[in-house]
Amino acid sequence: METNNKELKSLKNLILIPTLPVVS
Repeated sequence: METNNKELKSLKNLILIPTLPVVS
């Protein structure tokens, strides 16, 4: 579960980082 949570966080960051400048 811990590994899955880490993967989810990484995925969230990967999606958030590129969309941040687009939303700004």
